[in-house]
Amino acid sequence: MANENQIEVWAQLKVSAGQGEAFRAIAGQMIEAVDTQEPGCTRYHWFLTDGDSECSVSELYDDSAALLAHFRGTAIVDLAPNLFTVAELTRLEVHGSPSPEAAEAVAAFGTAILKAFSGLNR
Repeated sequence: MANENQIEVWAQLKVSAGQGEAFRAIAGQMIEAVDTQEPGCTRYHWFLTDGDSECSVSELYDDSAALLAHFRGTAIVDLAPNLFTVAELTRLEVHGSPSPEAAEAVAAFGTAILKAFSGLNR
């Protein structure tokens, strides 16, 4: 991460058999919501395996306030429940040092919070 305030999130999902098209449609709605409503989210990339069976989502937030805005925003509050009808969240990782309030907001998803201890940026 470029600065110590940024929060990175990795989500892993297992897409239900035969639900790839529905999954892609809901993901598109979530991407649009984040793009138009969350300026503090600077990366929101979705990756699918061939056959649409597994998905990884890579997210980057300016700070804890931006992460909190995401978990209180349209993508999570209104659209994620629809996504969870066609996919299972199998792992959610938060990388960085979220504020206590942001950590509490993500805890409902069984989130692993990993704090940086070493590394480099170029």
